[in-house]
Amino acid sequence: MVDRNEQPFPPLAISDLLILTLCVAFTLAPIAKNYQEALQRGDITAWQAMPDLFDYLAIGTALFGLIVLVRQRIRHEAVPLSPGHWVLVAVGPYSVCALGSLLIRPLILAYVSNGRPGTHATDNLFFVAIIGCSIVLSLPAMRALEWRWRACIGLIYAWLTAMAFWLMLDAANVLGYWPMSSPWRQHLIAISTTFEILAAVAAVVALAVDTAKRVRRDWLHYFGIASIVLGSIEVAFTWGRFSVRFWRDLFLHLLP
Repeated sequence: MVDRNEQPFPPLAISDLLILTLCVAFTLAPIAKNYQEALQRGDITAWQAMPDLFDYLAIGTALFGLIVLVRQRIRHEAVPLSPGHWVLVAVGPYSVCALGSLLIRPLILAYVSNGRPGTHATDNLFFVAIIGCSIVLSLPAMRALEWRWRACIGLIYAWLTAMAFWLMLDAANVLGYWPMSSPWRQHLIAISTTFEILAAVAAVVALAVDTAKRVRRDWLHYFGIASIVLGSIEVAFTWGRFSVRFWRDLFLHLLP
């Protein structure tokens, strides 16, 4: 049912563009100097730096999208949630917390934990909790959206679930409850990479179907789709070949 109190999503304003610029700048700030120096020294090429650039752009876009959604909630303005909004709810918290962890973790390791394994395990379990909360909060999308967008959200769930299992196994490894020689962490990396790429592909296909049907969405919807597509580009560059080898080897292993 449609909520009669819902209002049209507010149009894109100059203030939104300023917030977007600040979010992207904040995201890129921790790495900009290191990459600039590495490029000047010739340690890396622009092509090698590009995947990380896509990754941080995806995080900055997700951070911006979450800020806009929280702002609408604070204003008590009921707006219809587009598929891209649900993508931000499902993916954004994990991405933003990952950025925060990169900034805070060195300080914790240096001044609090002194390299104790329990800190690393706690960090992993914290992200498992974040993933669980994101999935629970975005579950209404599976009932509210069209089938094409439900497929995209479902693939995002599969990706996040694989990541959660990887984090739990990594924590178990650190604490000594799981053998370091186990190949399951590598398997889960390949599986999560595949699902993330498939989720982005599903989003692009759903977007094409919307365009063919002339379905109009608000502007934040497209930022949500951009965040997952940019993130999948980074993953494809970084782990794409590894994942292809994994599925190829699995296929050859299953052949009679």
